[in-house]
Amino acid sequence: MAKLPDVLAPLAALNSARKNAAEYYAPLLASADPILQLGAWCALLDRGEVSYAQYPAVLAMADNPAIRDRAYRSFLKFFDYGPAEQVAATKTNRLDEAERRAMAAELNGDPEQRAASLRELYLVTGRTDVLSDLVAVEDGRGGWRLALPVAIELVVLNPHDPILAFDLLEHVHESRQVELLDAVVELFEANSLHPHATMLYSAGAKLLKGNPGGCLKTLATLAEARIARPDLANRLRSTAYFLSAQAMEKLGDYRKAYAAYRDMKAVPQGRPISLDEFPAMVTSSAKLDIPALPADAHTNHFIMTGFPRSGTTLLETRLRRTPGSRLSRRSRRDRARTSISTACCRRWDQAWIALSSLRRPASATTPRRSGGTTRRRRRFSSTRCRSARRKRRSCGSCFRTSATFFRSGIPATWC
Repeated sequence: MAKLPDVLAPLAALNSARKNAAEYYAPLLASADPILQLGAWCALLDRGEVSYAQYPAVLAMADNPAIRDRAYRSFLKFFDYGPAEQVAATKTNRLDEAERRAMAAELNGDPEQRAASLRELYLVTGRTDVLSDLVAVEDGRGGWRLALPVAIELVVLNPHDPILAFDLLEHVHESRQVELLDAVVELFEANSLHPHATMLYSAGAKLLKGNPGGCLKTLATLAEARIARPDLANRLRSTAYFLSAQAMEKLGDYRKAYAAYRDMKAVPQGRPISLDEFPAMVTSSAKLDIPALPADAHTNHFIMTGFPRSGTTLLETRLRRTPGSRLSRRSRRDRARTSISTACCRRWDQAWIALSSLRRPASATTPRRSGGTTRRRRRFSSTRCRSARRKRRSCGSCFRTSATFFRSGIPATWC
């Protein structure tokens, strides 16, 4: 396979993912990345794959709580009481200090300080969930460019975890860097890793390249697969519906696109929140005794919200290209987690009914003969409407539709 881009270079370790744990993690023990180095030691200790020749190195690192706790359990497992006693006698307070700094950084609300404290906390705990939190913090601090290296470290340390691989592919796909997405997909395919997530985002790559038909064919093949893990299956289904809806939009089949978006919202994402529970949640939250918050020095931060297809993505894209600006947005997974229930789709059902009743722009069909057969071609009355669809924005001739929606109490912009 082709050489990986520099940002994906650590993923080259996955070429050995089919070897046993000792052979896979051995090169990572000498990595220049402290996260990969510590994670490799933790993985070997958790699996009981540390050799007798490596005992001195483990004992030398026993002042690290992440190594001490794992080494003690590993030594006891193999009845090595002497090394276990040495590890148990080691004193350290690094964990308490790291946890204290992490809590202080979270209270201060400084993303940079929070990211640094989480890195420090991982280096004394070796916990995967700390790195997952770090991915979210880096994504909010600087987008995919900062989050991607941490997501790569997670996959390198856990090469057979499909959820972490899915998270990595999702970050690369949302970056819209086709060459990076192709490289990750090719790497996973070459090593027979995570076939379902790989097939899903190969469809996403085809969509980014302007091949919606190929995307739909790949998604149809994926729909026939049987996935045992419910959490992974739900995430795959949700993303597949999203990609299918986008492909349908590009093909001009807006009814099927709307149906796919509705199916995406119906995919279970944890415990659903009933609409009947929402007033009780608001009432109970209003009774909480929350002390006054300290003064916030971040005066140049703002939050942008908007309805679907109202231009927020276009504005976000323009702002991202502005020097000195940093933007972050919630991923589709986070947005799905906060959707309260499938009952929320009722308002969009009303919107679709209202849209169907509107009068579309005048169009005509004229017969066109080619090769003895008759083909029908639709001619739109406004060429601006066609160009607006390509640019994913509303055109002047469609603002009448928006006005009708606002008059009917359904705020949405359709084109």
